[in-house]
Amino acid sequence: MKPHSLFRRLEPIPLPIFIAIALPIVVGWHAASLAGVLWGLIPAAFTGLIPHLLNRWAARHHPAPSLDAGKPLVVVAGSAASLITGLIIVAAFPAPRAVVACAAGLFAILIAVGIASVWPRPDGCRGWNLSVHASSSAGAAVVCMAEFGVAIGTVAAVLAVAVAGARVGVYAATEGADGHTAAQAVAGTLVGAIMCGMIYTLLR
Repeated sequence: MKPHSLFRRLEPIPLPIFIAIALPIVVGWHAASLAGVLWGLIPAAFTGLIPHLLNRWAARHHPAPSLDAGKPLVVVAGSAASLITGLIIVAAFPAPRAVVACAAGLFAILIAVGIASVWPRPDGCRGWNLSVHASSSAGAAVVCMAEFGVAIGTVAAVLAVAVAGARVGVYAATEGADGHTAAQAVAGTLVGAIMCGMIYTLLR
């Protein structure tokens, strides 16, 4: 199998939407069984599903002119409002601390990536297209390491590295029509690991 073909097979597996929905639910189950799962559904919806629907709407009605372009402001603002709403709900009510910490960690990642997507660049263009795949996978790896131990955390970390590599591989395979540059993938990975790790550790 050619490397680019392998990258294409790996690239879709840990989608950000899957991570944002599944991670709070799994963390909730680990923290408080069925009650934790029910609490995890709240950040899953507000952190994962709603931002995903906004991105799909933007992709259909406001397609980006290039991979280097940031996301539309309406998507960043709408996603931020959804994230804040979900975080307030789980923080205001007696949700397990692990669920609150997980929701806050995902919130931190997406807000950081969202800010980067509208931050002006030296060339005058708007936005730095950090890899959300890489950032969410790296953040999930940090949470898995803290919540489930070294074995599962190491597997998650290896998968996060594979995701970052896959995004770069897809970029090369499509000659820049899809995926991310190495810098975008590395930056996304660092943002995800640092932001999620810091917030999760502080709140857990």
